[in-house]
Amino acid sequence: MASMSLCSKLFIFFGVISILYFYHVRNSGALSPLGTAGSAPSKQNGLLGLTGSKKHPIELLVEHARVKHVNMVNRQSKTLDQAVTEYKRRYSREPPPGFHHWYKAAVDANVPIVDEYDTVMAAFEPFWSVSGKEIRARVQEAISPPVGKTPIIGVHLKDQNVSLTYNGNMNRPWYGLILKDWIEHHMDHLPNMEIAFNSHDEPEVVVPRDELERSLEGCPAPQKHEIGKPKEQAEMHDPEVVYFDFLRRHRTWDRVIESCPLDSASRSRKSSEPDKSADYTDGPLFIQNITRAKDICEETDAASLHGFFTSPDGFVLTNSLVPVFTKSKASSFQDLLLPAVDYDSRLSEGTYKDYNPDEDMPWEEKKNHLYWAGTSIDGYYQDSNWKNMQRVRFVKNMNNPSLPVALMRRDEKSGRWKAHNDTMGSLSKYADVKFTVQDMCAEKTCEEMRDPENGVVWKGKEPATEPYANRFLMDVDGHTFTERFRRLLSSRSLVFKMTMFQEWHNDFLEPWVHYVPITLGMKELPETLRFLAETPEGQVIAKEIAEAGREWVGQAWRVVDMRIATFRILLEYARLYGEERDRTGECPWDRKGRGKS
Repeated sequence: MASMSLCSKLFIFFGVISILYFYHVRNSGALSPLGTAGSAPSKQNGLLGLTGSKKHPIELLVEHARVKHVNMVNRQSKTLDQAVTEYKRRYSREPPPGFHHWYKAAVDANVPIVDEYDTVMAAFEPFWSVSGKEIRARVQEAISPPVGKTPIIGVHLKDQNVSLTYNGNMNRPWYGLILKDWIEHHMDHLPNMEIAFNSHDEPEVVVPRDELERSLEGCPAPQKHEIGKPKEQAEMHDPEVVYFDFLRRHRTWDRVIESCPLDSASRSRKSSEPDKSADYTDGPLFIQNITRAKDICEETDAASLHGFFTSPDGFVLTNSLVPVFTKSKASSFQDLLLPAVDYDSRLSEGTYKDYNPDEDMPWEEKKNHLYWAGTSIDGYYQDSNWKNMQRVRFVKNMNNPSLPVALMRRDEKSGRWKAHNDTMGSLSKYADVKFTVQDMCAEKTCEEMRDPENGVVWKGKEPATEPYANRFLMDVDGHTFTERFRRLLSSRSLVFKMTMFQEWHNDFLEPWVHYVPITLGMKELPETLRFLAETPEGQVIAKEIAEAGREWVGQAWRVVDMRIATFRILLEYARLYGEERDRTGECPWDRKGRGKS
């Protein structure tokens, strides 16, 4: 044992702690192996409610998440050989050409996370069923539609140079310029290729379920008959035509769930109204499994509670399996993921400007408030659809003192937590929530939203430093993800995060360690705020999460980390895109009819 490295000792130590923890919670009724509460099972998978424990559910979630995160950090590969072995174990194939260059760049940049790319890699899986030739053709189709038809930017890598082509009048050309800058840092190790990059926030690719299932089964056969032909002749064929539908300001739900399994909740019911059965009368339910909470194939309430599914202001959709890179996506989409260029500080603006530590203050000096100030950009507000959109519900509910809410309190005799009914008025002193800018609404709807009778609070813009004067900061989806998230995490405040979207950083940011996850319905938000703002143990946890989030951003979510991740993701893409795969027929080892070579 004396000869073991410190990392090895820590790994063993926390592994033992993890085993002991799960043994404890299983036998205490705090948490069952299936992820539901022991003495009072959750009504929905992935959520935790009352447990019969003397600890608050949030305390249990935090303890479990911390063990999980420490184990994840400690198990990261420490050498290139380890990274290659781990890659093969996870993905049943050799790493892509250039992987050793990527690993060296990651080590040189002191990147702490080298193995956690599962969310990104899962998006590539369907594309192994498409030949490199067809992928190249589909990319050409995507970046060369009629002028002005899609928000796709063509990114062209040729002879170690990067150039951009904009499809029509792009009002945000700097998105492509930031991506170009990130790529240029590693151009020496990237081959010639073309990339379809979506400059909009909304993802674009949803493949019908039957086609998606077929795409996960096999790979194209090698095209050896084309060896020796001139390149121009070899490339000539009739590619699949990539059609884009324009669904702006229309309900999108039925279209975006086409990739969900037929027996999923969304496909079997296609609910358009929130599930009234999930009233949480036994107390609020907290997110335990963040992936499950964001699964729109099962979370049918999203059909009417999120602006992206009810009436997005801008949305372009294709049912073709075309490799479009996007910044975030809902779980049913087949877009490929890249780190969002919006997180680069060169794009910081608005109420939540780039974080400046000199404008922050110690936790003890901050107001004990949950703060949010923002714009009505979570969908196009028209008719009555606006009343259920996520930002409106959040602002209205937090400012409605008579709103019934489910809270918890400790039983004086047993010392265990139990649910009780209260109103939002009991928490008003902890909330500072309002709209500051009105946008994306029909004229009559804009007027309706401004009517004080409707309970939407409006105030003028505040200084960009104002958010950081509060202990709790809310981040709630706009069009899709919000670019303020990284800046808020960088502060000394605790971030509450409500999102239905996947991003590149999903695999190394841990809920309940770096931020507090909130469900789309937000019914647990009042008790979450009460516990963290009002109780001594909650205040300790809140400060610890705030500090952990800030430190982790400085270690693992720097601009250099996003550039390194982009480098690795493009190596994966280059292998699928390139001509070599057409010749060799390279395929994951676990595909049907394929064996390890």
